[in-house]
Amino acid sequence: QMWIWFILGWPAFLSVIGIFWLMVRKPV
Repeated sequence: QMWIWFILGWPAFLSVIGIFWLMVRKPV
């Protein structure tokens, strides 16, 4: 059952990483 959470949570985790990456690399 843990695999289901891992597969469903992975895209969300990447989305959070992507948003954070964009915020950090925001042009100054």
